[in-house]
Amino acid sequence: MVSTTTIIIGISAIIILSTGYLTSISCFIKSKKRKSPILILVGGFLLCAGSFYLGPVTSFFSLLITGKNLDGFLVGQLCYLWAPIGISLSLYVGFQVVKLEYSKPSAIIYLLTGILYWYGLLIVPQITIGYEIPEGGLGLIDIQLKSFVQILTAIYLFTFALVQIPGFIIISKRVTGDARIRAYYNAIGYTLFVICGILDSMVEFPNPIFLLIVRIIMASGYFILYLGYVGLKD
Repeated sequence: MVSTTTIIIGISAIIILSTGYLTSISCFIKSKKRKSPILILVGGFLLCAGSFYLGPVTSFFSLLITGKNLDGFLVGQLCYLWAPIGISLSLYVGFQVVKLEYSKPSAIIYLLTGILYWYGLLIVPQITIGYEIPEGGLGLIDIQLKSFVQILTAIYLFTFALVQIPGFIIISKRVTGDARIRAYYNAIGYTLFVICGILDSMVEFPNPIFLLIVRIIMASGYFILYLGYVGLKD
């Protein structure tokens, strides 16, 4: 029997994954409609952002259907496989707005770090992925990164915050009208993504409702970010 705690945690993961995927699909559609290559990249980032919760979601459905979690290493791989791609897309898009000449070099450098990152996740997961199953093995599996993959993930998150949040705040001071509103939306969306991501991955909440609130705020951040790129008007 799946507990209420597990159901809350599972549903909260579904909320984020669904928000990431739906906003991603919308970006792809609008990109074709507007002939905007940037929206394809934004859609790719939102797809990766939603996929950070693919592991918990698939393991949750496995628990509901079979009564067992997926393999812990597999869950970790499903969660973090997308990180190098997500940070590369995000930096490329961010520097397109903030510092155009840095777009391609930053994206290529961070994508190349993915070779080491994926080696850690896929080849030596016993070194880089830790996990525990709460509630005596009946709860939803909890993943912790270790070793150099954990360090790379921290670098990704730090770089992401350093480039995107101040960059769009600075831009909002230089533009007016709809462009300013969109810059503010982007700054807020990226801020929520970073803060909620840190809280979700590093804080052990005494009640699953707190985690649900954090994840709803994170999903809201995805949607705000989406509005920042596509605009409030179609």
